[in-house]
Amino acid sequence: MARTENKEMAREAKVTLKVVGGLLKKHGSRLAAEDRARIADAVGMLESARNAGQPTVLRAALDEVERLYQMHLHRYRKSTAREYVESIGWAVIVALILRAFVIEAFKIPSGSMIPTLLIGDHIFVNKFVYGLRIPWTFYKFWEFSKPRRGDVIVFIKPDEPDKDFIKRVVGVAGDVVEVRGGELYVNGRIQPRKEKGDYSYPEFEEYGQRWVEVKNKLFAETIDEVTHEILVRHSWIPPPDSSFAVKNGTVFVMGDNRDNSSDSRSWGLVPLDHVKGKAMFIWWSMGGKDGFRFKRLFTWIG
Repeated sequence: MARTENKEMAREAKVTLKVVGGLLKKHGSRLAAEDRARIADAVGMLESARNAGQPTVLRAALDEVERLYQMHLHRYRKSTAREYVESIGWAVIVALILRAFVIEAFKIPSGSMIPTLLIGDHIFVNKFVYGLRIPWTFYKFWEFSKPRRGDVIVFIKPDEPDKDFIKRVVGVAGDVVEVRGGELYVNGRIQPRKEKGDYSYPEFEEYGQRWVEVKNKLFAETIDEVTHEILVRHSWIPPPDSSFAVKNGTVFVMGDNRDNSSDSRSWGLVPLDHVKGKAMFIWWSMGGKDGFRFKRLFTWIG
């Protein structure tokens, strides 16, 4: 019985030393010099008694430290509830700062970026790479770099400011982007692509309330030095040739699912101050007929 009591007293001494020592270090400067010295001496005696393993001396040292704690340091001890609240509060503040300026999660809502991104992919977006902007505004107060051809970016849709879109940059300021016979040209140069075979994906048909297979041709396309995959529909009649001049302060974007994408070809250029960040990697993927897609986890987006 005595041995159990001694162990309990030793544990109590360990906790007391941690609590009182921490409070003395943090708030000792607020105390009178003589009170601070008295507490420091008592803490030293408690440490010695704990190491010596003398129960009677240890009990007396514990009582003395407890008495001085109640007299001088008790008021500085936060309640457990307050400590939890403050910890949670700081965690929330840090999370909000990270979300506003550094990284943000984004869910892929449509098939416009298939095969690079599938419906139900959850990705992280680097908001820091292009600079810092005031949250919920279009004002960027610090610019590090600008989107480059080949980057996959998340941006605020110009004609619908309540919606975020994700597409690939194919043209930057000063470029002339052309689509001829369904193929992409930038500044008069065709962007090389190599056919890789067929690619089909399931799409839910709203009016028929059923899943249908959408058949495409899969190509590896290279824009500058960025090689990525794109889809072109089977039995699809290319739209008329078109040409677009990219103005200063804007980028031209297209979806990798070229024949199933609403992008700059239909609603125009994306102002740089609408760009929220660059897509980084997939951290979760679930959707459609596939359910959970384990193999897509932590896939980098390029």
